[in-house]
Amino acid sequence: MQAITKWPIPKKIKVLRRFFRLTWYYWSFVKNYACISSPLTYLLEKISFIWNDEATLAFSLLMDAMSSTPTSVAPTFGKTFIVECEALGKGIYVTLTQ
Repeated sequence: MQAITKWPIPKKIKVLRRFFRLTWYYWSFVKNYACISSPLTYLLEKISFIWNDEATLAFSLLMDAMSSTPTSVAPTFGKTFIVECEALGKGIYVTLTQ
């Protein structure tokens, strides 16, 4: 997660897209990922890329959330597993936790 915490504030839309690619893999581990990242997503949709205070706040909140997510470790088979399922339009997503 060190790559995320040292990521500079994007000055171009390409850099912001790279940051999203990096964080997208872990989106399911971050509570309210879509809500936190919505100001940044809005910047991707605009014709002109204008960074503002709302984007700075969203960027720092997303970096904090990404750096505090649980990491993958080997399971302890003596403990109980919790399976969380979410059915969306194109598939079923499952998270296995202990």
